[in-house]
Amino acid sequence: MGDRGSLPRCDADLDAGSTGELALNMENEDAVAGFQFSLSASVDIAEIVNVFTTDRTEGFEVSWANNTIVGFSLSGSLIEPGSGAFLILEILGTAGGSADVCMDDIVLADQNGEAMASEATCGSVTVNEEPVEPVVVSVGDGSTQLGETGDLAISMA
Repeated sequence: MGDRGSLPRCDADLDAGSTGELALNMENEDAVAGFQFSLSASVDIAEIVNVFTTDRTEGFEVSWANNTIVGFSLSGSLIEPGSGAFLILEILGTAGGSADVCMDDIVLADQNGEAMASEATCGSVTVNEEPVEPVVVSVGDGSTQLGETGDLAISMA
């Protein structure tokens, strides 16, 4: 087996009905040629809208379905040794609350296709469900003559 790859904690905070980003980080001692993992959450409060590569995974093909994400390069690109975000997930907050988000069933492969040991820590996603107070704009009466000035009362509550 190759050297260890670590997938440290990742967190996100967003509002219900809006999208936010969840950066998935990797600390790896050796180059990684491919990865596969599933995401699990303790509470269903968000969904994946899109998955983006970063400068660490430039040239990688990434696909996802049913909370499983797979990435590899057809051109031989590698995730070079180092640390930082390797994927950015665009997520949509679907309900208020907090959830632990974990990467499970992790498979990392080196450039020879050999499995690499890995470890991961869970992160969290918080979706804020704050009621939005309505804004009422009132416009009063007013009149003027062409070329003259006048008064118009506008208020917001």
